[in-house]
Amino acid sequence: MNNQPPTTVTVLDRFLLKCGLFISKEALETLLAYIFIAFFADIFVFGADQFLTSYGIPLKKIIFLVFCVISLAASTYRSNTEKKFFRIILCAWAIFFFIWGALIPFMGTQPSIYSARDLLPWAAILIYYPSRQYLSKPRAQHLITLAAAFFILTLALVHIALFLLGLIEPQMAYKLSEYLKAFMERPNFDIETSVFFSIQENLMPRIYFVSSCLLLIGLYIGTEISKRRFLLGAFYSLIIIVAIYCTQTRSLYLSSFLYYIILAFFTQFRNRFKNNIQSLFALLALPFLLSFAALFFLDPQFIKMVGMARGFSDNLRYMQLIPLINAFKEHLIWGNGFGMSIEPVRSSAAPFSYELSILALIAKVGLFGFLVSLFLTALTLFQAQCRTTLTALPINFPSIYALYFAFIFASTYNPYIFGFNGTFFFLFILYAYQSSLEKRDVKYE
Repeated sequence: MNNQPPTTVTVLDRFLLKCGLFISKEALETLLAYIFIAFFADIFVFGADQFLTSYGIPLKKIIFLVFCVISLAASTYRSNTEKKFFRIILCAWAIFFFIWGALIPFMGTQPSIYSARDLLPWAAILIYYPSRQYLSKPRAQHLITLAAAFFILTLALVHIALFLLGLIEPQMAYKLSEYLKAFMERPNFDIETSVFFSIQENLMPRIYFVSSCLLLIGLYIGTEISKRRFLLGAFYSLIIIVAIYCTQTRSLYLSSFLYYIILAFFTQFRNRFKNNIQSLFALLALPFLLSFAALFFLDPQFIKMVGMARGFSDNLRYMQLIPLINAFKEHLIWGNGFGMSIEPVRSSAAPFSYELSILALIAKVGLFGFLVSLFLTALTLFQAQCRTTLTALPINFPSIYALYFAFIFASTYNPYIFGFNGTFFFLFILYAYQSSLEKRDVKYE
């Protein structure tokens, strides 16, 4: 708390002034960071489930709503140009969400409740604009990264412990996984189990949580730690890699491999890429192109031949492939809109969620909507860069982009991008990118 009123008066400042209170920008950064960490903690423990509720509203939505309200009330702008850009980009996204979240679903007679539920986590990403001035700062980034490092390390050690127990005492590991499931999952939750434990045909245990995809962030954190303390970062990364192995999940295997390939490539050739809208647009689109190419390897017979079969999940993905392709071809330009439901679905509770989430996303928004969304995102990143004198990609870009690439590719065969898991992932990446632009050790080439 400060004894002097803030120089830039925001909505939050006016409210506090009426109460006779003042809050410093540093305190606000800390407050928003802790609220964002609480949002992360809910996702970390309960994944995509909505186990904790208050008056029928999931706790993660309440936490995120508080985060949004404070961010909007405390938002400030460095100049009228920045304020004008915020209004323009917000209007552009509002038009995008109206067309693909309301107009097209209405024309297609899709239930509005499905469209709203499908759209909400995507629209929530817009809070990046007013909140980035706080959560991209060193203090907030330190708190968020420290909390993420702790949560993800804990998650990794739980994976490893259950895997080792599964090798020694499979029945005991199964009972423990059932106890965890009873704690983390509401009754009759039919989308997927929050905790999955099984013994595969090769007698290897498989441990998987709904939040296991967060292990990919651990690879990024390990990379960042290794820049200052190499051995500690390498050890942290090793634990994450072992935990990913314990999941016995092919998409996480491949995504981890791609993370280090992309990291090595951009570490070597980062300076050859210009930090302009064209480059950012192409880089944003690249992992989606690879995801489309990966769809050619969905045939269950081929997967079985290479020894990576998963039975029911492979058949479900293959059964979804043709209907989704047909839906995409029928509405090639404008798509089917958010809330699209095509049999077979993963769950009657969320019929708009698919295993093949990248293909489903393109089928929902069409080619035009996909290109528009990439352009608006590239424009946002470019505008963030314009706040600095940086002309090349920031020095931390390789690890940030490698995380983005790995997450998009991992979503090829899994519904990671749908729901608030995807919201958190994208916000984490955006805040890290904004922070990398503002670091004092950035090289201005």
